[in-house]
Amino acid sequence: MATYNTTKEYTGNGTKTTFDFTFPYFKTEDVKVSLNGVTLAATEYVFATPTQLRFSTIDAATNQQETSGAPKSTVKVLIYRETDINTTKAVFAAGSSIRAVDLNNNADQLLYAEQEVADENNPKNKESTINGAGVPAATLGVEDDVYIDTTNDNIYGPKTN
Repeated sequence: MATYNTTKEYTGNGTKTTFDFTFPYFKTEDVKVSLNGVTLAATEYVFATPTQLRFSTIDAATNQQETSGAPKSTVKVLIYRETDINTTKAVFAAGSSIRAVDLNNNADQLLYAEQEVADENNPKNKESTINGAGVPAATLGVEDDVYIDTTNDNIYGPKTN
Protein backbone atom coordinates (compact mmCIF):
# COMPACT_ATOMS: atom_id res chain seq x y z
CA MET A 1 0.00 0.00 0.00
CA ALA A 2 1.37 3.41 -0.92
CA THR A 3 1.71 6.02 1.78
CA TYR A 4 0.00 9.31 1.14
CA ASN A 5 1.45 12.65 2.18
CA THR A 6 -0.90 14.62 4.37
CA THR A 7 1.57 17.49 4.70
CA LYS A 8 3.36 20.03 2.56
CA GLU A 9 6.41 21.80 3.95
CA TYR A 10 7.98 25.06 2.82
CA THR A 11 10.59 27.48 4.11
CA GLY A 12 9.52 31.11 4.21
CA ASN A 13 11.43 33.71 2.20
CA GLY A 14 9.84 36.91 3.51
CA THR A 15 7.87 37.66 0.33
CA LYS A 16 5.85 34.59 -0.68
CA THR A 17 2.29 34.62 0.70
CA THR A 18 0.68 31.85 -1.39
CA PHE A 19 1.41 28.15 -0.90
CA ASP A 20 0.09 25.04 -2.70
CA PHE A 21 -0.77 21.62 -1.31
CA THR A 22 -2.05 18.45 -2.99
CA PHE A 23 -3.75 16.27 -0.38
CA PRO A 24 -7.54 15.75 -0.43
CA TYR A 25 -9.73 16.86 2.49
CA PHE A 26 -13.42 17.02 3.44
CA LYS A 27 -13.73 20.52 4.93
CA THR A 28 -11.46 23.56 4.88
CA GLU A 29 -11.43 23.33 8.68
CA ASP A 30 -9.48 20.05 8.30
CA VAL A 31 -6.55 21.92 6.70
CA LYS A 32 -4.18 23.47 9.24
CA VAL A 33 -1.10 25.67 8.93
CA SER A 34 1.78 26.03 11.36
CA LEU A 35 4.77 28.34 11.41
CA ASN A 36 7.80 26.90 13.23
CA GLY A 37 5.53 24.35 14.89
CA VAL A 38 2.87 26.81 16.12
CA THR A 39 -0.55 26.23 14.55
CA LEU A 40 -2.17 29.40 13.23
CA ALA A 41 -5.77 30.43 13.69
CA ALA A 42 -7.83 29.84 10.55
CA THR A 43 -8.38 33.62 10.32
CA GLU A 44 -4.68 34.14 9.48
CA TYR A 45 -4.99 32.62 5.99
CA VAL A 46 -7.58 32.12 3.26
CA PHE A 47 -8.12 29.53 0.55
CA ALA A 48 -7.15 31.16 -2.75
CA THR A 49 -8.19 27.93 -4.51
CA PRO A 50 -9.19 24.52 -3.08
CA THR A 51 -5.49 23.53 -3.03
CA GLN A 52 -3.81 26.86 -2.36
CA LEU A 53 -3.54 28.96 0.80
CA ARG A 54 -2.74 32.67 1.02
CA PHE A 55 -1.60 34.32 4.22
CA SER A 56 -3.63 37.33 5.30
CA THR A 57 -1.99 40.69 5.97
CA ILE A 58 -1.32 41.47 9.61
CA ASP A 59 -1.23 44.78 11.50
CA ALA A 60 2.39 44.52 12.65
CA ALA A 61 5.28 42.24 11.71
CA THR A 62 6.07 39.42 14.15
CA ASN A 63 9.14 37.26 14.60
CA GLN A 64 7.53 34.80 12.16
CA GLN A 65 5.63 36.96 9.64
CA GLU A 66 5.98 40.17 7.66
CA THR A 67 3.06 42.64 7.61
CA SER A 68 2.12 41.18 4.20
CA GLY A 69 1.51 37.90 6.04
CA ALA A 70 4.49 36.26 4.31
CA PRO A 71 6.46 33.93 6.58
CA LYS A 72 9.91 35.40 7.26
CA SER A 73 13.07 33.85 5.87
CA THR A 74 13.91 30.44 7.39
CA VAL A 75 10.48 30.08 9.04
CA LYS A 76 9.19 26.51 8.60
CA VAL A 77 5.73 26.55 7.00
CA LEU A 78 3.76 23.32 7.40
CA ILE A 79 0.39 22.82 5.73
CA TYR A 80 -1.26 19.65 7.00
CA ARG A 81 -4.54 17.78 7.19
CA GLU A 82 -6.21 16.91 10.48
CA THR A 83 -9.45 15.11 9.62
CA ASP A 84 -12.29 15.40 12.13
CA ILE A 85 -12.93 11.85 13.33
CA ASN A 86 -15.27 12.73 16.20
CA THR A 87 -18.32 12.69 13.94
CA THR A 88 -18.84 10.14 11.17
CA LYS A 89 -19.67 11.50 7.75
CA ALA A 90 -22.90 9.47 7.56
CA VAL A 91 -24.99 7.62 10.13
CA PHE A 92 -27.26 4.79 9.02
CA ALA A 93 -30.52 3.81 10.65
CA ALA A 94 -32.64 0.69 10.29
CA GLY A 95 -34.78 0.96 7.18
CA SER A 96 -32.88 3.87 5.68
CA SER A 97 -31.34 3.74 2.26
CA ILE A 98 -27.60 3.26 2.02
CA ARG A 99 -25.93 5.45 -0.58
CA ALA A 100 -22.56 4.62 -2.09
CA VAL A 101 -21.33 8.18 -1.53
CA ASP A 102 -22.04 7.88 2.21
CA LEU A 103 -20.21 4.56 2.47
CA ASN A 104 -17.27 5.99 0.51
CA ASN A 105 -17.12 9.11 2.70
CA ASN A 106 -17.08 7.01 5.88
CA ALA A 107 -14.31 4.82 4.44
CA ASP A 108 -12.33 7.88 3.28
CA GLN A 109 -12.67 9.47 6.71
CA LEU A 110 -10.98 6.45 8.28
CA LEU A 111 -8.40 6.29 5.50
CA TYR A 112 -7.51 9.97 5.93
CA ALA A 113 -7.07 9.52 9.70
CA GLU A 114 -4.79 6.51 9.14
CA GLN A 115 -2.75 8.43 6.57
CA GLU A 116 -2.31 11.32 8.99
CA VAL A 117 -1.03 9.05 11.75
CA ALA A 118 1.32 7.27 9.30
CA ASP A 119 2.77 10.52 7.88
CA GLU A 120 5.84 11.25 10.01
CA ASN A 121 5.63 14.97 9.17
CA ASN A 122 2.02 15.34 10.33
CA PRO A 123 1.69 16.73 13.88
CA LYS A 124 -0.99 14.09 14.51
CA ASN A 125 1.86 11.54 14.44
CA LYS A 126 3.47 12.99 17.55
CA GLU A 127 3.77 11.06 20.75
CA SER A 128 2.45 12.82 23.79
CA THR A 129 3.96 11.02 26.78
CA ILE A 130 7.17 9.00 26.97
CA ASN A 131 8.59 7.33 30.04
CA GLY A 132 11.88 5.79 31.02
CA ALA A 133 14.50 5.47 33.74
CA GLY A 134 16.54 8.61 34.39
CA VAL A 135 16.94 11.93 32.63
CA PRO A 136 15.83 11.87 28.96
CA ALA A 137 18.36 12.37 26.17
CA ALA A 138 17.96 15.67 24.32
CA THR A 139 17.30 13.74 21.09
CA LEU A 140 14.40 11.72 22.54
CA GLY A 141 10.88 12.47 21.33
CA VAL A 142 9.38 15.28 19.31
CA GLU A 143 8.12 18.78 20.04
CA ASP A 144 5.41 18.94 22.74
CA ASP A 145 6.28 15.50 24.20
CA VAL A 146 6.28 15.05 27.94
CA TYR A 147 8.77 12.64 29.54
CA ILE A 148 8.25 10.88 32.88
CA ASP A 149 11.36 9.69 34.72
CA THR A 150 10.09 6.51 36.39
CA THR A 151 13.20 6.23 38.61
CA ASN A 152 13.08 9.65 40.26
CA ASP A 153 9.41 10.55 39.57
CA ASN A 154 10.40 13.69 37.66
CA ILE A 155 8.43 15.12 34.74
CA TYR A 156 10.16 16.88 31.83
CA GLY A 157 8.47 18.90 29.12
CA PRO A 158 6.73 19.71 27.04
CA LYS A 159 9.69 19.46 24.68
CA THR A 160 10.41 22.51 22.53
CA ASN A 161 12.55 23.15 19.46
